[in-house]
Amino acid sequence: FATIKNAKVEPTTLEKKETVKITYEIETNSESEVAKIRVNNLDCIATKVANGTYEIITEVGEEAKVLALTASKIIFADQTEAIVENTVEVNVLKDLPKIEEIKQEDNLANNQVTVTFTLVDPDNSFITGKVQLVKPAVDGTPEQVIQEPTIERDGEHGRVLFENVEIDKEYTARFIANYNRYPEGDENIEENQVIREAKIMLVGDYNLQV
Repeated sequence: FATIKNAKVEPTTLEKKETVKITYEIETNSESEVAKIRVNNLDCIATKVANGTYEIITEVGEEAKVLALTASKIIFADQTEAIVENTVEVNVLKDLPKIEEIKQEDNLANNQVTVTFTLVDPDNSFITGKVQLVKPAVDGTPEQVIQEPTIERDGEHGRVLFENVEIDKEYTARFIANYNRYPEGDENIEENQVIREAKIMLVGDYNLQV
């Protein structure tokens, strides 16, 4: 017979497609060493780390979720097998939201700049966000956040409107997000994380540009 007395998984939180190590304490009357442990229907090679203690390594796959890793069978070196049941869980994290395809639309008459972009967020980790219009640090003067409108979102399309933008001044648009990469629960929300920066300038007269 064989039974799993204890199981420890590390890490407990990881990115998609990363590997976890599970350490099992096994009690058995078999004289033979443990060769493999079946976890989620995969026969994983067992490495002995101490008497009655074995490690396996397995990949977590490509889906963000709380993943149950269930050991169902122990396979001994002499080919005998024992049915077991043990489950440990890990958090497979959602992808970070990303900002792509940034475009700038100028309204020179009203000193306005509209910034549109694509919010790439296949796992729905994005909660809310804003874009800061930042005047860069100059000659010892620290950078200055001029305004920080909230991101208006329509599906994967996002936009913000900057007002009172000075002509021919270079600004930084700093994209800031609140997101939760954990597949369940709200206790791991990360706030005010910078996920992208881009240069912004309201050009006064395009004809003067060489």
